[in-house]
Amino acid sequence: MLARMFAQDAQMTPSERDAQGAYLIDRNGHYFRPILDYLRHGRVVYDKHVSLQGILEEAKYYGLDALIEQIHGIEKADVMLTRLDFIRTLVTSSHTTELRFQGVHLSGINLSKLDLRNINFKYACLSHCDLSYANLSWCVLERAGLRHANLEGAKLHSVSAACADLESASLMCSDMTRCSLESANMKGATLEGSVMEGVSLRVANLKNANMRNCMLNDADMAGANLEVVTSIRPSTFQPLNHNQRTMELTETVSSSEMSSNPSSPPATVTAPESSKWITLNVGGEIFTTTRLTLTNREPNSMLARMFAQDAQMTPSERDAQGAYLIDRNGHYFRPILDYLRHGRVVYDKHVSLQGILEEAKYYGLDALIEQIHGIEKADVMLTRLDFIRTLVTSSHTTELRFQGVHLSGINLSKLDLRNINFKYACLSHCNLSYANLSWCVLERADLRHANLEGAKLHSVSAACADLESASLMCSDMTRCSLESANMKGATLEGSVMEGVSLRVANLKNANMRNCMLNDADMAGANLEACDLTGCNLKGANLRGANLKDAQLELMVTPVHMAQIDIY
Repeated sequence: MLARMFAQDAQMTPSERDAQGAYLIDRNGHYFRPILDYLRHGRVVYDKHVSLQGILEEAKYYGLDALIEQIHGIEKADVMLTRLDFIRTLVTSSHTTELRFQGVHLSGINLSKLDLRNINFKYACLSHCDLSYANLSWCVLERAGLRHANLEGAKLHSVSAACADLESASLMCSDMTRCSLESANMKGATLEGSVMEGVSLRVANLKNANMRNCMLNDADMAGANLEVVTSIRPSTFQPLNHNQRTMELTETVSSSEMSSNPSSPPATVTAPESSKWITLNVGGEIFTTTRLTLTNREPNSMLARMFAQDAQMTPSERDAQGAYLIDRNGHYFRPILDYLRHGRVVYDKHVSLQGILEEAKYYGLDALIEQIHGIEKADVMLTRLDFIRTLVTSSHTTELRFQGVHLSGINLSKLDLRNINFKYACLSHCNLSYANLSWCVLERADLRHANLEGAKLHSVSAACADLESASLMCSDMTRCSLESANMKGATLEGSVMEGVSLRVANLKNANMRNCMLNDADMAGANLEACDLTGCNLKGANLRGANLKDAQLELMVTPVHMAQIDIY
């Protein structure tokens, strides 16, 4: 309706006007704001206190079919589980428990890196889900909807997915060994580099699928549609940089100014104008700020380029009062402007964070976008109380599933965390002092700046873990596996590390004074500027290790030349 009202070739006046010349529409302006935002960026964004039903009624009135469809999708999503709901379910069950998610609507949910083994997803809607690097081994995905899902690097060992819909899904470098995909729809799917040994693809539709460099040993593809376009490589979506985007507001020049003096050079801005006050009209709301505020914090943003002193053109058209016009939502511009003033995301509880994010993307405020994503992650974190409730209802022999869970900054000190799977988990800045982490899986976990002082890490598997600047003073790391781990600047003083494996680990500038390193394997490790004063290196393997500027004073036992490669 709106498009027909204001089309250039409209045969009649859209509606009557008020005294100020504005077109009159007898509808609720409160619900028109999210309607207008949708027309700007194509997504439904609304504050918590705004009725979704009200927006729907307006969308029906204006004939916005795509918006109506989005709203119906949100209404369905209201009965969906969130990532936090999912995590709370996972951490209270063993990986051998078959959880029942049959027929559940999970479209668009982020389940990346989680341990989802043995879950029944039959008939479930997982379209557009992020399942990258998740472990889905032995799951049931029969007739599940996985269109456009991201399964990159996922483990799908022995999955039962007959008749599943994987159209346009991304499964690059995934492990699909002995996966059952009979009659599955994989049209246009990206499978490049995947391990598919013994996979069953009988009568599957793989038209236009990308299967370059796949391991298809003993695969059963009888009757499959393999009309494959082999020249197609997996397309890596790279959104345009904000500097590359054509922004209509920065390139709009008043036609009256151009016609009045087309040959005149652009006006130059003098240095004192850096603090000049500027008035903006953002979606009808007036904001007054300084040029310095708009240009100083994020110099590569759209606003900085619009109002830079060396700008070669007029930022945008002006209203009758001389304010620069910007066709965006002023309601969400307020926290944007506050961010440019002090560098932090501050917003009222009723304001939609998603709305602020959409505006931040439009204006090209990369650091603000990163802050908002951090807030969104924090919203799905567990608390210490959640953790304790899980621990007290399970035995220490139960392998709890905390794989891929975001736990940054949480206090888990002194808890019994034995046998927990923390693979891919974010534990940066966590307090794990004196906790018992024996037999835990910490592979590729993020433990930067974590406090592990006095922690028990007996037989922990932590290959490729990130322990940069972590504190592990006086911890027990007996037979701990830390191959290729990043322990740059870590503090390990006084730790028991007998039989530890530190092959190819990075221990540059680490403090390892007085550590017990009997029979430790440090072959190929980077020990540059590492302080090994007073260490016991009896039987340790240091072949190929980088010992440049390392301190090896007051050794408890002599280091035999057979243990070190001399160059």
